[in-house]
Amino acid sequence: MAVGQFRSESALEFFKEEVESAMARQHLRTSEWTSYYVVKLLAGYVAAGHDDQTFDGQPLGLRLAHALQSEGAAQREGLRSVGDASLFVAGFFSDSLNRRLVDCEYYIALGANAYGRLAVIAQATSHAKTVMDVPARAFTPPPKVESAVVRLTPRADRPSAERLDALQKITAAAFGQRRKMLRGSLSGIFADPVPVLQGLGLSPTARAEELSVADFVRLARAFNGPRAAP
Repeated sequence: MAVGQFRSESALEFFKEEVESAMARQHLRTSEWTSYYVVKLLAGYVAAGHDDQTFDGQPLGLRLAHALQSEGAAQREGLRSVGDASLFVAGFFSDSLNRRLVDCEYYIALGANAYGRLAVIAQATSHAKTVMDVPARAFTPPPKVESAVVRLTPRADRPSAERLDALQKITAAAFGQRRKMLRGSLSGIFADPVPVLQGLGLSPTARAEELSVADFVRLARAFNGPRAAP
């Protein structure tokens, strides 16, 4: 076998070149952060050991449910893991998914649910502060972006346990059916979501990604229990 067939490089170097080549062939442009995230995601799966839980046979929907039932760091890591795995499956196995009971859209929705809810809950309960910048030269190969270490500090005005539970339920419904307007996705939360939304100055035809963290917190305050009356 010819020596030229072997290449001495890290997984990051390999996938960086592959991602850049693929984007050039498809005439795609994206932010450097996005491409770096994809490279890190791919390299992470290559480097994962045999005990990695990404494809342990447990359905991602069940893993998402388990993550949502946990708390603190365990919940954040669980949601991140589901989001990453959903992106990986939807990106690499979309053709084969078209021949299965659940299609690519299912995995896209799972990932959006995990990441969307994670962002809202994190910002509602914590303040983010950059502790230190990490230069590109700290990584091999060095990416085209700078990194940072961020500290999350619990907010003094964070929602109570009851309000946080309501926030979990509302974000689950909103992001779990993110293609639906809020008047539809929140119909399992409020008996009639329209007057609740209008009373808070929110459009019933808006979708989850259009709401701010403060909007979700206000919806949580309006929640009074299963299928709450407006």
